[in-house]
Amino acid sequence: MFTTCPELIITRNERGKIVVRPCGRQLLEGSDRCTFHDPHAWRTQAELMREEIREKIEEGDLNFQKYHLPEIDFSAIIGEIKGPVDFGEAVFHGNVRFSHMTFFGSVDFSGAKFLGDALFSNVNFSEDTAFDDARFSEGAAFDFAKFSKTASFVGAEFSGYAWFSYAEFSGVTRFNDANFSKTTWFSYAEFLGHASFDHTRFLGVTHFNDAKFSEERVVRFDFSRFCESVEFDGIIMSDVRFIFKNTVFERGLSIYEYLWSKSGFRLKIEESHLDLATDSYQALRRGFENMGHYRVAGELFYREMTCRKNMISLREAITYSGSIRIPKWLRSLIQTAMRSKPLRPLFNNMGLLLKIRVRWSNLINWLWMRLFDATCGFGERPKKVLLGSILTLFTFTGLYFPIVDSTNIWDRFLTAFLLSLDAFTPGKFLNIPFTSPGEWLVQIETVLGWFMLSLFLLVFVRKMSRG
Repeated sequence: MFTTCPELIITRNERGKIVVRPCGRQLLEGSDRCTFHDPHAWRTQAELMREEIREKIEEGDLNFQKYHLPEIDFSAIIGEIKGPVDFGEAVFHGNVRFSHMTFFGSVDFSGAKFLGDALFSNVNFSEDTAFDDARFSEGAAFDFAKFSKTASFVGAEFSGYAWFSYAEFSGVTRFNDANFSKTTWFSYAEFLGHASFDHTRFLGVTHFNDAKFSEERVVRFDFSRFCESVEFDGIIMSDVRFIFKNTVFERGLSIYEYLWSKSGFRLKIEESHLDLATDSYQALRRGFENMGHYRVAGELFYREMTCRKNMISLREAITYSGSIRIPKWLRSLIQTAMRSKPLRPLFNNMGLLLKIRVRWSNLINWLWMRLFDATCGFGERPKKVLLGSILTLFTFTGLYFPIVDSTNIWDRFLTAFLLSLDAFTPGKFLNIPFTSPGEWLVQIETVLGWFMLSLFLLVFVRKMSRG
């Protein structure tokens, strides 16, 4: 039979080692727990508990682990708290207010449950702050709060509205695996360090409009899901290292399109990580397609394919090996040829050529991606098809020029140009004779003409239907 509260409290000693000890407070009459650890005492002992909380803080005892607290206003009890504060797994059965307070030590709300409104407006957290696995059943207000160091909300669940407007995150910010059930505001918030929203679910409308992010830090939304519209208005996407790997945008996606278009719809992460940029463009493209904004989706598809093209390096296709492996019969043949003075210089350099290794699959992919981009811009640039057609037309004009019979240079050029135009276009509206040496050139240009005109119509119609 316990004479004092047996609830286990986890603390750290001066050396930083974890110490597990029982609460040790006097048992509540008729209960096997003390006033703070009894899950029902807050209903009848609210005033007494508030007074004892005041005394604990004045004595410097800032451990409130697993406490069951009634509605309480901590900001009315004290304005500043020095030293580490521990509310781990505490349960707040009513509204709780910490507004305008300053915490000069670390703050731990890991596993805490807020059954009423949680008000942290204008709070200054000077050290590391943890709300990991916290549960907010009603509204959670962190507007104008300042997190000077690490702010961790990993696994936190916001069942009500969440306000982080104008909040300042100076250190690393983590919202990984968090869940926002209703409208969430990060409007005008400032993220000076790395920010991570990996595997986060936003079930309500989400506002990131006019939020500020450091240009040198990374903001990750990997595997996150936006079930309603999300606003990034006022943010120039090309100035922030956003990563949207496998991010899902089910509804609206609002972005400052005009300013982003000036940078060619680029993401800053493309400068350092082509693979992450590719995944991000793909996720954003699907989001705009869900909205029916096919023009922007087309531009993002072009950026995605450009990254894929740049990921294929020519060095991977053509490598230089340090050793040479040749059959014995070829080695003896080379040795015999080396005895001949005229052939000796040729075979002296052959050793370098034999060290070159070609990976044909990589080389074909490298050539194909660049050809695909040069001819039609991955199906998104009709102008490239048009310029390619003009270039082909004048290239064959130059090839026909030597085989056209004419003494006048201008007439010769005009005849070659008309011959090229006649071969390139499908109409065959001209009847210009050509000599037999040029027949094969005409056939080649005819095939190219059919191909490029068909490609132009396909790309043009696809682009216009998207627009």
